[in-house]
Amino acid sequence: MGLLLVAAGLAWALAVPLWGGWHWSWLDFGWGVAGAVPMLVAFRWLMRLEWPALRRIREFLERVFCSALEGWSVAQMLAISVLAGVAEEAFFRAVLQGGLEGCVGAAPALVLAGAVFGICHWITPAYALIAGLMGCYLGGLWWWSGNLLTPVVAHAAYDFVALVWLLRIRREGANRGGRFPLGLFTMGRTSTLRPVARTPDSKYSMPGSDCSAGTVPFAGGLKPASASVSCAVVVVDSEEGSREKVAGLSVLDRLVISLSRAGFGRIVLVGEAPGGLPRAAELGVRVEGVESMPALAGPVLLTEGNVFVSVADLGRMRRGSGRLVSREGRRLPLGVVNSADVDWRARLDRVPEVMAERPAGVVTDGASARVMERAYWSSLTSSSDGWVDRRFNRPLGRWLSLALVGTPVTPNQVSVVAIGLGLTAAGFLAVGTYWAAVWGAMVLQLSAIVDCVDGDLARAQCRESALGKWLDIVGDQFVHLGVFIGLGIGLWRLGQGNEVVVLGIVAAVGVVLSFLVILRVLLQPELRGHGRIQRLIDATTNRDFSVLLILFAMGGVLHWFLWLAAVGSHLFWMVALAVQIQDRER
Repeated sequence: MGLLLVAAGLAWALAVPLWGGWHWSWLDFGWGVAGAVPMLVAFRWLMRLEWPALRRIREFLERVFCSALEGWSVAQMLAISVLAGVAEEAFFRAVLQGGLEGCVGAAPALVLAGAVFGICHWITPAYALIAGLMGCYLGGLWWWSGNLLTPVVAHAAYDFVALVWLLRIRREGANRGGRFPLGLFTMGRTSTLRPVARTPDSKYSMPGSDCSAGTVPFAGGLKPASASVSCAVVVVDSEEGSREKVAGLSVLDRLVISLSRAGFGRIVLVGEAPGGLPRAAELGVRVEGVESMPALAGPVLLTEGNVFVSVADLGRMRRGSGRLVSREGRRLPLGVVNSADVDWRARLDRVPEVMAERPAGVVTDGASARVMERAYWSSLTSSSDGWVDRRFNRPLGRWLSLALVGTPVTPNQVSVVAIGLGLTAAGFLAVGTYWAAVWGAMVLQLSAIVDCVDGDLARAQCRESALGKWLDIVGDQFVHLGVFIGLGIGLWRLGQGNEVVVLGIVAAVGVVLSFLVILRVLLQPELRGHGRIQRLIDATTNRDFSVLLILFAMGGVLHWFLWLAAVGSHLFWMVALAVQIQDRER
């Protein structure tokens, strides 16, 4: 929807028809369906090839798209395919190709629009090339038919069939032991997890009665455990504190999820069935329910069910030993001992103390839950936060986070709203009046505030996902593109000459190049984790410049801001590329 709003704004600003001669015709609809067939044939052929460049594309599709869309219904996939077909064809064909056609001619406009289509779909160079060729093909369908309906139907039909096929192959591969058939994906799963077995005292048992390390289930997939503690026992007494909610989740539900994410492969719940853990069940965390304390040999983490603790501190406990102590100096009923039995609390008194680095404590009632929740929210920050985010955007956005954390609203939905607000701001900036520019700058600031909420909700609701990460990064780039292009159009409408349009385009190109340089890091694991590179990645999603935009808009000197953006965006990608090269050579 955000892209469709951008297309509408540009169509109005450039005086080109948004719908590119759209009219209903069964014949053109049929040509659109037929036009999807060559793309699908090419797609299947390319996905069967074992070229390294294509293998990287398959790995990305499996890791991001298939994982994100797993569980979607056919109706949902059809809806997203139709929406993508309408929005992208309106933008790239009707507006971009149609606008360029009047300046450079039909054939060059088709090629240029196809090239921009490929760049905007850049995942790897090979993927961008394939997408660019597909963009030229769709542009040819529009030029040949004269009806935008034809490429829209072809685009939507291709997306829908490809999505359904990819997910079907993924599910068949999972049912056949983890290897994807037909040569589409070649990533096998090497889990040694055996079928779940029932025992007289267990409701959801996992194989084995010891706490040794091995291949263990992990939130978001399977990962091999190291030689550290891999077993955790959660004791749920009659206290009500474990059912109190902190940031939308019960203390017990959050504790079980945190244990799984910290790498504990076996989680034993003593005194209560796992059925009262809705979010843990949603995430696929496996829990063993027993009625009494089992006798377990080997290092084991023991904790009461009403302890609030972070994943980071649990990870430290898993790699070492001792009893956790809160930052206030309170000894918590959580620690690692050599074996588990009914006297585990006495055993905890005899092990060294480990100071917690994040908020941790025992929740006994509603009052202590509220204290813990305040400490938890205060600890939530992001590495991408700039000065304005820390001092202004996040504190204001926190009120919205508090209001939404207990509702069905998801982080990705908030991300879409933030992107929509950012693109709306770009539309205001393109109007070309003083007050429209001021309002545009204000709406962009509102977008930056809302943009802080999705991360809050993702962490608080334990809903972090690969799709959310990519939506946040890519959405921010679309907002930056829209803002700079909108500024150029708006200033041109104010009569400041053609050079401001050029400046806007130069700044937008700088955004694309910066994103491509950062994307190179995101798709190459050996480059990730470096401190300087991570700071540059964080900078691509930083919107501290929104405050400068407000000041320049109120002062009526937005052309100064555009000059800064045009120069700064290109300096950024050059510095980012130089840092990557230096870190790779070390």
